[in-house]
Amino acid sequence: MDLAGVGMVTPVGLDSGASCAALRAGIQRLRETGYRDNRARLVVGAEVREIRSPRKGLRRLLDLAVPALREALANAAVDDGERLALLLCVQESARPWSDGRPLESLADELQRSLGFAFRAGIEVRASGSAGTLDALRRARSLLRNGAADTVVVGGVDSLLTQATVDWYQKHDRLKQSVNPDGLIPGEGAAFTVWRESWPGAGVRLAGVACELEPAHVTAPGPNRGEGLSRVLVACLRDARLGADQVSYRVSDLTGERFGFVEHALAAIRIFRLPMEECPHWHLAPSVGCMGAAGGAALGAWAGVAWQRGYAPGPHALCIATSDDGLRAAAILSARS
Repeated sequence: MDLAGVGMVTPVGLDSGASCAALRAGIQRLRETGYRDNRARLVVGAEVREIRSPRKGLRRLLDLAVPALREALANAAVDDGERLALLLCVQESARPWSDGRPLESLADELQRSLGFAFRAGIEVRASGSAGTLDALRRARSLLRNGAADTVVVGGVDSLLTQATVDWYQKHDRLKQSVNPDGLIPGEGAAFTVWRESWPGAGVRLAGVACELEPAHVTAPGPNRGEGLSRVLVACLRDARLGADQVSYRVSDLTGERFGFVEHALAAIRIFRLPMEECPHWHLAPSVGCMGAAGGAALGAWAGVAWQRGYAPGPHALCIATSDDGLRAAAILSARS
């Protein structure tokens, strides 16, 4: 399965080129927002400030998703006559949703705004960041079975609502002066376009796997990273690669200690080489936590890195986690 195009809207760029260049350079877009914590202090977040619409909820997600999806379709030269499927990931169901309309209606709004029909169907998944990597398994199945000519996989999310900020603070997960072990809320959208075979593609999906971790960040139980370890083993097996062949890692680590411990425990079990020989790229230092958009942004960044010639090697291991325990990994490899 070949990567045919990508599109992104992030706090550091309104397209994939600008976003990935800023991520590579370590440019930060973390600023005080208009939201306040329970001490009346302004919350630091990562906003897409160039999209200044005051709309929240479903309308804000639409403002973020449409330009990213339009860019991805244009980069892949998608024709309106193709049997095109969309696998769209949104926030986990446990997080508060303050809009009166269901998140599933976002799919219809996207089609109307784009003037583009997804003839092979749309699936909306409330599965967070890891859902966009897990959806690659479904995309691969659709393409291999001939159910679609092209599949778009992506996510859109905004953690910048008062209800979400309050929810993370309630669970002691919001980064503040009194709580350095927390995440910075962000927002954005990212999409990747896949075809079974694409002559212009430089990157293919080599392997993908997912697991459920019962002892996740909001669940009781010790953090052993066992679910993530199983995901990495299964992903490497699917790609027919050894751990020492991984060139670099790209992850959605948010800055929370729980995530770093989980990744470290999994890495100790899987990797034998010194970690400095396998670079680890993160989104959070530049754009905070992008929620459901994070997993797709990892794949998009890896694809652009290879295209622009700065990828450390041919095999990128993308790792994403969701608040509900879903763990997913995908290996994107340069086409030989």
